[in-house]
Amino acid sequence: MTTRPKTCARAPRPSLAGFNLGARLALPVLPGMIAFGLAVGATAARKGFSFLDNLLMNLFVYAGMSQLVAMEAWPERFSVLALAALALLCATVNARMLLMSASLQPWRCRFPFPFRRPRRPRRPRQVPSPPARRLAAALQAAAS
Repeated sequence: MTTRPKTCARAPRPSLAGFNLGARLALPVLPGMIAFGLAVGATAARKGFSFLDNLLMNLFVYAGMSQLVAMEAWPERFSVLALAALALLCATVNARMLLMSASLQPWRCRFPFPFRRPRRPRRPRQVPSPPARRLAAALQAAAS
């Protein structure tokens, strides 16, 4: 069983230095990213996608591997069943992202509600007013 931190006190803060470090660390994999982008573009051209189709695919499909799988399974004629099968196929391929995104939890707790788990509001402690305290004291004295 894992425990969730109650506050974001230990969470890392985003900074320009952190961004620059991440950009430098991504440089070794940049040639692979470029090659993968060329492969996706070549597959889209082979399947007859227009520029707009390819742009929309890049905007709405999260993972590159899902793009390649979806383009290879792209139906000639669309039906509701074909669209559902394509969506299920992409969701299955993207399921691995759920585990990877769990590592981002320390950064997510600083974001607004849709990107983090909402905290329950704390109930204010009810302090009785002076007349209520006097009444409670009087009732206790009368009972004893």
